[in-house]
Amino acid sequence: MKTIDLDLLLCFVTLAETKNFTEAGKRLHRSQSAISVRLHKLEQLIGHSLLKRNSRRVELTRQGEKLLPKATQLLTAGGDLLASMQAPQISGPCRIGFLEYLSPQNIPRIIKAIQRQLPQVELEVHLGLSRHLTQKLKNGELDLTLALHEDSNTDSIPLGDDQLVWVKGKDTSVPNFQKPFLLSMLEAPCFYRNAAEATLKEQGINFKVNLTANSIFAVREYIASGLGYSVLGGSSLDDSVVPIRHPKLPPLPTMKISLMGQDSRRDVFHKVLQDNLQLTKA
Repeated sequence: MKTIDLDLLLCFVTLAETKNFTEAGKRLHRSQSAISVRLHKLEQLIGHSLLKRNSRRVELTRQGEKLLPKATQLLTAGGDLLASMQAPQISGPCRIGFLEYLSPQNIPRIIKAIQRQLPQVELEVHLGLSRHLTQKLKNGELDLTLALHEDSNTDSIPLGDDQLVWVKGKDTSVPNFQKPFLLSMLEAPCFYRNAAEATLKEQGINFKVNLTANSIFAVREYIASGLGYSVLGGSSLDDSVVPIRHPKLPPLPTMKISLMGQDSRRDVFHKVLQDNLQLTKA
């Protein structure tokens, strides 16, 4: 009986999600060539071409579209099986904060992964800015939180890095620097906003804040609709919000993300989050 390597399916599903070999490699921490070899093996095993490639992105063939839901189902079942056999016996309520800038479109997926791997834990999730979450942690309102790393915080375990990037909507044109740069950000004080405004001022770029929001989801929708430009972490990018490539916009800082708190379950949560967050691992 023929069998199928779940790792081949993982590479295929990741390619289907990212539509780019380079991005798939970053997510899986493998080289582009390694991803390509695994896809070729899967296509040989299946007996059909699964992806259509061009210079910028990949698209699913009809057979690829047919395979994707089944592959996803198998990967989920495999993950659930391992989780049920390996899950540490931890339980009880856990109030956990998530830095809202961090993979906002993926937070439901991450929460589901935690629930699968730690089924006895009763999650209470809080989304917010780093400064709000760390203050709640200090006040005893949270047990754990993902936030910007603080060297002075001895209860902080690094999770990985998130590179800040200039972003625009998928179908939005590159900024016309003859006009004010339309900046759409969260309300101040905000490190991401500070980094954007400071860089624009250093470059002598005339800019105007055309949206101040209290939710990163609102910022993403605004940018995706072509109404402005912003700065987000690389973990926030998807098909609707893409990087701006322009020499007038220099590279931005890299953010270090950590899991903070003294809760005795911190190390277990750290492992689960490291496996599911799309960060450059620490």
